[in-house]
Amino acid sequence: AELAKILPLQVIYSETFELLVGGPLERRQFLDWLVFHVKHEFLPAWRQARQALKQRNTLLRSGRINADLLAPWDIELARNAETLHLLREEVFNLFNQELALLLQDLPALTSVNISYFGGWEEGVSLAEILRQNFARDGQLGHTSAGPHRADLKLRLGKMPAAEVLSRGQQKLFVCALRICAGRVFKQLTGND
Repeated sequence: AELAKILPLQVIYSETFELLVGGPLERRQFLDWLVFHVKHEFLPAWRQARQALKQRNTLLRSGRINADLLAPWDIELARNAETLHLLREEVFNLFNQELALLLQDLPALTSVNISYFGGWEEGVSLAEILRQNFARDGQLGHTSAGPHRADLKLRLGKMPAAEVLSRGQQKLFVCALRICAGRVFKQLTGND
């Protein structure tokens, strides 16, 4: 974390398009890179949420679990998840505005839509979702909702952008995402 703070890099390389065609982890890490660099509250909340999630999942995998044993980890996870969500959402909104400006110069990509999904149903607290999903999570052996399920949804109309854009357009779009992240970083920190 200390090295990452000192040397904030956005790298564009041959596998960069995985950001578009890969799974949610790549997109979440992309957003978290930006949030980490511009919001100092992010790292402690992320670490605490990750620890609570790890403890909760360990208990869920044990097979014989009751809600009382999970309650402290649910509280810790929900508290930190809400912080992560607010930070991610705030930075995403700035990012999305900057991306719209950048895409104006790329006519083939102007209709690509990007949205942020926090990892659980909007309008319901994570604490409530964890209570509702207790039995399901116990059967699965892991937590099915939370900040570890956050994602960026990239669409062209109603279709996933990865399914509609050509390989060249995908690479161009991912380069635009990376450039945009750099612009937002500079805007919020004043650093190049």
